Amino acid sequence: MRKYSAFFALTALLAIAAHAQAPEAKLLETTKDSGVFHVGESTKGSFVLENTGKVPFKILEVKTSCGCTTAVIDKGEIAPGARGEVQYEMKGTNPGKRTITMRVTTDPPLQDPPIFTAIATFNPYIEVDPKDIAVEINQGEKLSHRVPLKLAAGAESLKILNATVRGRGFSVALDTPKEGEAPALLVTSNDPLPVGKRTVNATIEYDLNGKATQSVIVSVTVLGLVRIDPNPIQAAFEEGKNEVTVNVKLTHVKGEAFNVKSVVARSSQLREVELPKAPAAEHTLALTFVRSPQRQSPRGFLTFEFDNGIGAQNVYAMFGGPAAQPAGQLPPVTPAAKP
Repeated sequence: MRKYSAFFALTALLAIAAHAQAPEAKLLETTKDSGVFHVGESTKGSFVLENTGKVPFKILEVKTSCGCTTAVIDKGEIAPGARGEVQYEMKGTNPGKRTITMRVTTDPPLQDPPIFTAIATFNPYIEVDPKDIAVEINQGEKLSHRVPLKLAAGAESLKILNATVRGRGFSVALDTPKEGEAPALLVTSNDPLPVGKRTVNATIEYDLNGKATQSVIVSVTVLGLVRIDPNPIQAAFEEGKNEVTVNVKLTHVKGEAFNVKSVVARSSQLREVELPKAPAAEHTLALTFVRSPQRQSPRGFLTFEFDNGIGAQNVYAMFGGPAAQPAGQLPPVTPAAKP
């Protein structure tokens, strides 16, 4: 027992001694804002680390929070009371304010490794008005939008070379301006767009003392032509019943006549729906949901498909009520409506 006590006491003493001999350091400056630059430019800076302890150490590496920033370290030993310098370079790959942290790793490890913060703001050479990159179109329409491009002050000699787009379904092109007119980015969709929000990420290549690129992100909101009420659909099952019927009203927002081609239930069960026989500006459908005695998801969604070039719209269905009751052999359920 005494041997174990002596062992633990020795271990504790060694730990205390090691902690006492751990190097200590501080940054002479913890944060530096380098100012404002243009996208594609770089800013260089440095920070100084002072050995405030009694043990010398070496800087092994500096880990940055972004691949856009690289650091060059002073590899020499830093004695107690001495200082070491870390130089860094931050590249403006995207527009906006960048805040980059840098963590210093040493040998032996510092008791409290310092973190330096570098800040810089990068303005784009090619400017766009925020209202020109937020677009609203109606359901069933193809996107065709023009984004005027303005050259920043001091970048009048910039030459726009081409434009590309990431992802499928969209195309971009440059609108070559006439004399005295600003260039523009043309953004189009290959097909009509469904209801919801889409993002078009375009990349513009330009030449200003060397080739570089800049991103232009266009946010597209596709508005539904048919208003679905209620939305979401609320289906509350009663005690002892495994079916519930909900009346859903469909209204064309422009008052135009349309018809419902199909109703498809996903993550839920829906009995065959009696679809309208003739087009109208407003329809009411009786939707009967069926829940399984084995499992009932708390929500699902329905897809309504319309004619007249409108396309499809989705809506959530929320389920509630007491647990499902064993129902024996239920009648067959048709997941999709038939015209």
